[in-house]
Amino acid sequence: MTEIFYKLESRPNKAYLNITSQCTNSCVFCKNNPEWERFSDLIFKDGEEPAVYEILSDIEKNLKRIENKNIEEIIFCGVGEPLKRFDDVLKLIPEIKKYNIKTRINTNGQAKIWEKNPALRLKEVGLDAINISMNASDALSYNSLCNPRLIDDDITDDFAFNKIIDFIKDCKRVGLETEITALKFPEEYFVNQHGVYRSVLETEGLAKRLGIKFRWRTYHGKGLEF
Repeated sequence: MTEIFYKLESRPNKAYLNITSQCTNSCVFCKNNPEWERFSDLIFKDGEEPAVYEILSDIEKNLKRIENKNIEEIIFCGVGEPLKRFDDVLKLIPEIKKYNIKTRINTNGQAKIWEKNPALRLKEVGLDAINISMNASDALSYNSLCNPRLIDDDITDDFAFNKIIDFIKDCKRVGLETEITALKFPEEYFVNQHGVYRSVLETEGLAKRLGIKFRWRTYHGKGLEF
């Protein structure tokens, strides 16, 4: 059975909510990452995503366990993009807050493409923090790494990237605790992609220019498939 509520041994005070396997990106670093094998029990098959009541039931069941009494934060994460289920997330956050637990969302930041005023609406229902996985500091490099599926002949190549930047600014403006992250890849993975590698390194500078907290994440994959 696909897990909804899960924890990582390295972060005993945090719990994660896996609510979807849908994603608007097809990232090169996901394709060749052996970590996904470890998380195979988090992938929903078509038509198997849990309903809101099933998610709430799983949260309640797990928070009653003695080993989970120290949970301080619940993070919408998993292997998909949680904000693809935006309306359901809006329903879930207030219910989680009833446990007096901090809420955070890990996202690719593209929600403004399919939702109106997502940052404000998330803030209004009680979201505390948001983490945007950026991974590059310009649109072309972002597209090379993340392959946003929303790009087609009808819109410009910087469409997804610009929507992410707008969303980050909105998150800061409405008062969400906002963080930008990027994966720290080994330089040897970019033999023919030096411009992309520079863009990855400059993500921290982009965050500083936006006035947003930044954090590097370690990449555990075997390489990149451009």
